[in-house]
Amino acid sequence: MHPAAAARRTLMSMTPAELRERLSINPAAATLRLAVLYGSRARADSADGSDWDIGVLADDSPDLPALSATLTVILGTDEVDVVDLSRTSALLRYRAARDGIPLLERPSNEFQRFQLEAVQFWCDTEIVIRSAHEDVLAAL
Repeated sequence: MHPAAAARRTLMSMTPAELRERLSINPAAATLRLAVLYGSRARADSADGSDWDIGVLADDSPDLPALSATLTVILGTDEVDVVDLSRTSALLRYRAARDGIPLLERPSNEFQRFQLEAVQFWCDTEIVIRSAHEDVLAAL
């Protein structure tokens, strides 16, 4: 099989479990507490060519370029978007908590802790966010 065809086949057939296994043994992930697949691939409604959305948490600031490069090699595509979940929007954290599939957890309950924190924050701020959003739309 041609290498490009093999890469496409790997990309199309990569499961979250396979990604979890490959990521767990990769040195680039050594400092992570959590890696979560979210977005269309986590919801199982992705299309051909959909990107891979990965959210991460680390004790220190994660090296996002190194993680992106590692995931690009593992997945065989540059359609990879890696975000630091501690520095992203409340809505993205909520969606990652709601739809996400944990790929790496240290300790083993880290995803559950993240879910509780993200949902609690969203519930506490949703009224303010929604009101501000409505004000912006009304001003258009």
